[in-house]
Amino acid sequence: MPEKKANFSRRDFLRAAGAMGLGSMLSPVESLSSAKDKLDLDKFQLKVVPTRPFGNTGINISILGLGGAFNRSNQLLLRQAVKMGVTYWDTAEMYGGGRSESAIGIYFEKYPEDRKKVFLVSKCSSTDPIFLAMSLKHSLERLKTSCIDLYLMHMLPDISWIPEGTMAWAEKAKANGIDKAGILLEEAADMSLAINEKFEAALDTIKDK
Repeated sequence: MPEKKANFSRRDFLRAAGAMGLGSMLSPVESLSSAKDKLDLDKFQLKVVPTRPFGNTGINISILGLGGAFNRSNQLLLRQAVKMGVTYWDTAEMYGGGRSESAIGIYFEKYPEDRKKVFLVSKCSSTDPIFLAMSLKHSLERLKTSCIDLYLMHMLPDISWIPEGTMAWAEKAKANGIDKAGILLEEAADMSLAINEKFEAALDTIKDK
């Protein structure tokens, strides 16, 4: 009887990604191939996650995103995410003091062909054009890329906090290091958190098939 192919779900991704993360934490004495055999990851026959239009940009992004503070031990997690089609990656200069961006940069150095598959998002903690330019330069260096797909000013309480000249800088930067610029307001972040909490609660009511 042929082996039944697993249906893809958010839980499947977390289960497989978690296994990959566990493999990266094993003792250095154990080879990655040995870790792979122990975890039996080849049994995961997962479909690639679907994509959706990203607003009116004309770009399609994965309906699942991978975000947070990454570190050097997350290389297998990043690799597995690409294989499963989770290609919306979100990080920021302040995550781990730049180490999160550096971890993604290490990955892109090893798998440069995957950079074209990933919609890369990063954030800065400043609104001043001078500091924005410096932050963007350092982020590009850490991420080992020539362009960030979406660059956000992080957690502003109100759009009025943006000083004169910043929007002009953003337009100029689109031709020199970023594809799209955006603003992450505190209200928007709070709304996102509320939606995520409701989503997690809904997941808890669904039993695995």
